[in-house]
Amino acid sequence: FQKSSEHALFSNSVVDVFTQLTQCFDVVSKLECPDPEIWKRYMRRFAKTIVKVLIAYADIVKMEFPEHMRDERIACILMNNIQQLRVQLEKMFESMGGDKLEEDAANILKELQQNLNSALDDLASLFAISLEPRITQSVRELGDMLLSIKGGSGNLTAGNQAIQRNAVAVEADDVLRPLMDLLDGSLTLYAQSCEKTVLKRLLKELWKIVMRILEKTIVLPPMTDKTMMFKHLTDNAKNLASNAKIEDMGRLFKSHMAGKQDVKSALSGVMDISKEVEKNLSPKQCAVLDVALDTIKQYFHAGGNGLKKTFLEKSAELQSLRYALSLYTQMTDTLIKTFISSQVHEGYKK
Repeated sequence: FQKSSEHALFSNSVVDVFTQLTQCFDVVSKLECPDPEIWKRYMRRFAKTIVKVLIAYADIVKMEFPEHMRDERIACILMNNIQQLRVQLEKMFESMGGDKLEEDAANILKELQQNLNSALDDLASLFAISLEPRITQSVRELGDMLLSIKGGSGNLTAGNQAIQRNAVAVEADDVLRPLMDLLDGSLTLYAQSCEKTVLKRLLKELWKIVMRILEKTIVLPPMTDKTMMFKHLTDNAKNLASNAKIEDMGRLFKSHMAGKQDVKSALSGVMDISKEVEKNLSPKQCAVLDVALDTIKQYFHAGGNGLKKTFLEKSAELQSLRYALSLYTQMTDTLIKTFISSQVHEGYKK
């Protein structure tokens, strides 16, 4: 995996592969075939040869990749190699005629480009997943620091709101330190070792993982029997949220509260779950975490050099985390009101 030059981010093997392919194409080109149909057959055959060579190379990289993930620099070089295959393939496509290339040969190379793109996605995902234990540990440290923050909603609604906002921002920076220390060290290395396209893919995978671990480790309550029911409720609520009807929510509560004797005991169950959730994060801790999420989002955006704001804001992982976080303040009021409304509606139907 020796680099092809001091400043190159990919290895000699990629250079060697395309040196051989270019030489082969030069030989074919010098044949100066006068028959267009025969030339098209040459191009189709050569395109299939390119596929065999590059797919074999990509398969070798994918097979050996797990062995090299511990050495992050080598892992980055291997991902860069696949990206460089894509770059050089595009150049080869242009040298073969580009848009004027025979349709079948062009389609063969376009499909190959898609396969290499998928291979790069797979490597980036695999590499990001290998970082999960370290991310989980840093998020647990973040969670411990967050839970040590005292104060409730009263502190946030006092007259000195500006001071309170500043205090929350400072506390958000403090609790983020374990995660940011990890990300700073890792992403600095990746920025130095990865081609830009590879880095963007890694950032996307890491963003998704960080959001999922934050939700699972800090926001979601422990999975006791009651909170497991709460998880089922919230999962179903997400599916119903876009076009929910009161009778839908009524059925949702009924199906997950089987065995309750009456409405009073059902409401008691909802309140029990609500109390369990409220034990985990106070309103102030939720506010601190919300500010921390904005900071993480800005970090991954990197002033325009990282991921696009639209991708970050619309990502399913962030939406899910924010939805779960919002339930801390909505749990008692919203769920109980929805339950009561559903019962009233059922009464009218009868």
